[in-house]
Amino acid sequence: MWKPFRSPLIHIVAFAAAIGLAPSLSVTAQAQSTPSNLQLLDKALDKAPDSNRVAIDDMLFPRANFLAYRNKVAQQDGRHLSSAFYNTTRWTGGNVYYSFDASLPTNQRTAFLDACAEWEKWVNVKFTARSTQANYINVYQDANNSSYSYIGMVGGSQQMSLAPWATKWTACHEIAHALGAMHEQCRSDRDSYVTINLANVQSGTESNFAIISDSINKGSYDFDSVMHYFSTAFAIDSSKYTIVCKPDYTQYQDTMGQREYLSALDKAGMVAIYGAPVSYYALSGTVTVGTAKLSGALITLNGGQTATSNTSGIFSFPSLAAGTYTLTPSKTGYTFSPTSRQINLSGNVTTANFAATAVATPTPTPTPTKTPTPTPTPTTVPITISAPSIAMVESNAGAPYMSFNISLSEPAKQTITVNFTTVDGTATAGSDYVARSGTLTFKAGSIISEVRITLIPDRIVEANETFSVVLSNPTGATLYVATGKGTIVNDDKTTSKEAPPTTVAEPSAPDG
Repeated sequence: MWKPFRSPLIHIVAFAAAIGLAPSLSVTAQAQSTPSNLQLLDKALDKAPDSNRVAIDDMLFPRANFLAYRNKVAQQDGRHLSSAFYNTTRWTGGNVYYSFDASLPTNQRTAFLDACAEWEKWVNVKFTARSTQANYINVYQDANNSSYSYIGMVGGSQQMSLAPWATKWTACHEIAHALGAMHEQCRSDRDSYVTINLANVQSGTESNFAIISDSINKGSYDFDSVMHYFSTAFAIDSSKYTIVCKPDYTQYQDTMGQREYLSALDKAGMVAIYGAPVSYYALSGTVTVGTAKLSGALITLNGGQTATSNTSGIFSFPSLAAGTYTLTPSKTGYTFSPTSRQINLSGNVTTANFAATAVATPTPTPTPTKTPTPTPTPTTVPITISAPSIAMVESNAGAPYMSFNISLSEPAKQTITVNFTTVDGTATAGSDYVARSGTLTFKAGSIISEVRITLIPDRIVEANETFSVVLSNPTGATLYVATGKGTIVNDDKTTSKEAPPTTVAEPSAPDG
């Protein structure tokens, strides 16, 4: 239990995926009799016999698990058990959900949120306010003004109490418990570093110094941890130590129990359990043509993710993990400088810019004549599919669509029309995509139009599927490439990990 000022700060780089109480405790020669491990267990059980939980100081355990372990110890006459009495569960994917009790004061809320941010800086965990999640931490202030937490994720709503005097580091300590961390002086190798003077321990608190024999110890014993008791914790006589350093470690006698930071081993130990944090950054740039901004330029990353420049010429990939990326721009009728860019992303980048140049259309040399030039007969302009093969990830949310850009070899000198229709391949209209047919119209001076085909997401693991957009019956032009193929790339997995969402580029021009 945490108390103000010299509260028992408790340190651990021992993380319990499985933990159990050991039958032996080292005590100084001052002790008249040393309680057995069974007696320590009974003391813990007797503290609140009607409660469904058992507390070892501020660490909470389900009573049924604790009692089952106690009975096994009794049956084996106090001999060491090789199995653990309690198995902690880690938070799936490092995602920890929380809620605040309506009566929790602002300062405790602030302390909790500051502590969450501190752990997120060093460890791959994410604390999120609960909406409907089944497993979550309910942060409140209990009637005794104590601080405590369950060890690991116990399932359902689990309580964490923060006392009125709780600071950010108090909350860091309790959150460490919820992530699976125990007290440092409870780890299995504790007696190699300190001796517990039970003769000076307050009656009823002896079980707070039990050894967790099945602890998973990450790194060496850490006197500097935010999970370690201070040297007079629970002392009868505060002028005498309850935790005595072994001769090789006396330099830590009066420094253990700090509550001002996470030690290097606190961070490293938790990283060993949940991994290091993953950093995400934004990558953006501007596409220009001369002094103007160019919209509709498609920027493709290595790996297939795309973005399209908007009317201000700006494109953006808002959330990319740190790494090296190659960006390649494209748009029909333009060349780009540079043709591609390689970006080593270790922070936000806003200068991945490209300069576009319009491809010049040859101008016919006029025939010198003094007579009026007759009105030329409109030239038949071939129509081509600018992207005859398009691949897009199916996605499982929203209604993504494929964009087929239909372009002329040169700007139309008159109104041009062409019919289009979708044709099944291995993809089936109605179940994999929405069938379409109609007529595209190019007005004089235009060069590009678009056909959008809406995809129908599903969660069926299947092979990639294809369909076609077929052009026919042109007026004022002739067909050059009449068929464009679309490939729907399956993204459904058999594992529980979902593929990251694919960014769908906004098109630059509507149908027709």
